Amino acid sequence: MEIVIRGVFENNLKIDELRLPLWKVICLIGPSGSGKSTLAREVLYKEGKRLYLEGLGLKAEQWSFNDFHRPKAEFIKGLPPTIYLDQIPERFTSRSSLASYADLSTPLRLLFSILGQAFCPSCNIPIKKTSISSIKTHLLGLSPGTPFAIMTPIPKPITTIPLKEALEWIIKQGFVRIEINDEFILVEDISDLDKVKDLKKVNIVIDRLILKEGVDARIEDAIRVAESLGSRVIRCLILPKKGVSQKESLEFSLDMTCPRCLTNFPELGPHLLSRRHPLGQCPDCKGSGCNSCDNTGLSPFSRTLKLHGLSYTQVLEKNVLEVSSFLNSFSSSSIEHEIAGPIYTSLKDKLATLQKANLSYLELSRPLTSISRGELQRLRICVQIHRALSGTLVILDEPTIGLHPKEFGLLKKLVDELKATGNTVLIIEHDESILKYSDWVCELGPGSGERGGKVVFNGPVREYLKTQGKNNGINSSRSVKKDTTHNRIKPHRAPSTHLTVRIHNEASIKIPLNAITVITGVSGSGKTTFAMKTLVPKLKDRRLTCHILDQSPLRGGKTSLISTYLGIFTEIRELFSKTKEARLRGFMSSFFSLSKDGGRCAECKGTGYTNLDLKYLPPIDVKCPICDGRRYREDVMKCYYKGKNIHEVLSMTVGEAVNFFSRIPAIRSPLQSLVSSGLHYLVLGQPISTLSGGERMRLRLSLILSKKIRAKKSLTNHALILDEPSAGLYIDDLRSLVNQIKTLVNNGMTVIIIDHEELILDAANMIIEFEPGGGPSGGRIINATNSLGG
Repeated sequence: MEIVIRGVFENNLKIDELRLPLWKVICLIGPSGSGKSTLAREVLYKEGKRLYLEGLGLKAEQWSFNDFHRPKAEFIKGLPPTIYLDQIPERFTSRSSLASYADLSTPLRLLFSILGQAFCPSCNIPIKKTSISSIKTHLLGLSPGTPFAIMTPIPKPITTIPLKEALEWIIKQGFVRIEINDEFILVEDISDLDKVKDLKKVNIVIDRLILKEGVDARIEDAIRVAESLGSRVIRCLILPKKGVSQKESLEFSLDMTCPRCLTNFPELGPHLLSRRHPLGQCPDCKGSGCNSCDNTGLSPFSRTLKLHGLSYTQVLEKNVLEVSSFLNSFSSSSIEHEIAGPIYTSLKDKLATLQKANLSYLELSRPLTSISRGELQRLRICVQIHRALSGTLVILDEPTIGLHPKEFGLLKKLVDELKATGNTVLIIEHDESILKYSDWVCELGPGSGERGGKVVFNGPVREYLKTQGKNNGINSSRSVKKDTTHNRIKPHRAPSTHLTVRIHNEASIKIPLNAITVITGVSGSGKTTFAMKTLVPKLKDRRLTCHILDQSPLRGGKTSLISTYLGIFTEIRELFSKTKEARLRGFMSSFFSLSKDGGRCAECKGTGYTNLDLKYLPPIDVKCPICDGRRYREDVMKCYYKGKNIHEVLSMTVGEAVNFFSRIPAIRSPLQSLVSSGLHYLVLGQPISTLSGGERMRLRLSLILSKKIRAKKSLTNHALILDEPSAGLYIDDLRSLVNQIKTLVNNGMTVIIIDHEELILDAANMIIEFEPGGGPSGGRIINATNSLGG
């Protein structure tokens, strides 16, 4: 069986026919901007999800249709339900933790609510709901001939009225005795009211009995009478008998009421351990954490719930391996295991998968905002394995981002599990080891942008390696020849200019300024923390302006284009406002803006397309019928600059625009930076939301470089921190990136890079390597090599 796609023209794709096998590991490769993400996300993922939702028979109004535009394809067949793991990390809140993301918190809360024991926060005694039959069984288990009394506390509302009225109420209910401090007193004989100072400590005597045959009916009747009074607490005083002089008191609750202080607590349930639920959250901080709740966000009663001597928050503070050991303490033959067997098994399976992914050291309470990108990548795949889905298409977009080559084996094992459960796995990747591991290769290209989008190769991996492998653009540490002399650049300043950073054992390292320093090591070993929490403050202390670039998406709305991001669209609008036709019509520069009313098309608001509502089918984006996709009013497009209107200029590629605006430095310089970084194929009017991760990174670098060159300023007082800049880059794109970084350093900039790619390591003036382990096993620098000396 296979997925068949025909006539796909989404974005830059130009695919006549593509066939992908099911139940295989498929590696999707190609240059940055060749259409890989478009094929994977915009075509396969969105269409697969749309078809699945339609198959469920959901009503149209129940769907979030804006996420599922029909792709521009003539025919798609055999596409299973799809799951997409993007290369851009999700945005997490401060409350997002490993336990919540990996779906460990819900079964843990359920386990605590079923097997846990709660205590009264004031009295520190167990709170347990006991049925009438259980109380009766317990009393019938006493020794024959044992005298005892069944009592109940005075109901709370009665304890608030005057003593005389309370005693009259007891008599009206038909009771003649009360108990105070193990002493029975006839209500009518109470003359010394000082004996009854606190009605909360007074018990109404329901019946006095001796355990013998036939007494079980009287016991049940007495308990039910006590229940009818409303206190919901049953107290039994076992009286002395021959050979026994000491009295014994038993307390039972028919609901979650404390037998001592009569405080009523909510029923046990998973919600009591949720900081978001009104019954579970701390009343002072509403779940956000404060001193009164020990920063747990839970109510006083919720914090008392214990399982095998540990509270819920204490279990969350343990790491994956420790929690697994905690669950192993449950005997397989115990009643606990019998009651909560499915929950226990589910938790064990999930924890075992996390251990296979080498995430044993992570605490369940660990905020997701504090874990590394490599750890997050493995965690996301583990979550998909936990869901035990079969027959789906799982798309992994650059899963090696954040992973050290030593960790690729772990990734392959996780992908093997997905495949073994009957799933098709599509991996967008460039690494040679991942490509060789896959079953099938689909290569898009041959170039980027309009020069890409075509299927260059589609077939088994062994055929690809035979026919294409020798000249392909896959990234391989073995295919890149190291050159430690030519690749490394001479720093702008003398080698003696450095930044001294103290590390473990009071040792220190000297990081060269105006040079390239690369930090490497396995995920979770502390690379990013060292760069952001140690190096950045030190650089700022030296009065260097720090630019931090990662894989996060670029900011901007629907009308944010390549030209607007570069800051050249303002200059372009100024040029058009000075044309003869624009002056005659009174068109100012703002009239050519796409972000405000004026010259833009009133129908599509400058986007070039409109949303067509198909009623009970998903809406689709269609070319605007008014402006024909050109974004502007007809009269605005009659203004020409050098023979081209504003729409035609925005349709130019960066390479074309460099020549077109060759005499205008303010426009030419930023565009030239893009050409140097290999982004000549981007279109000036292209929305920035369509860029791949690799394109975003190079665009940001180009913007920094062009601004400083235009301002004719040295970059000596600037530092650039790059987190995984090689993500999503083909080998040729990677070379362009390295050249771009070298240009920045040649202009005086200090560059700190967190990465593992050989090309980047070869270009480094200094390499800092962290210990080969994550969590507690990492965090230590084991090697710091400086090619500059000093």
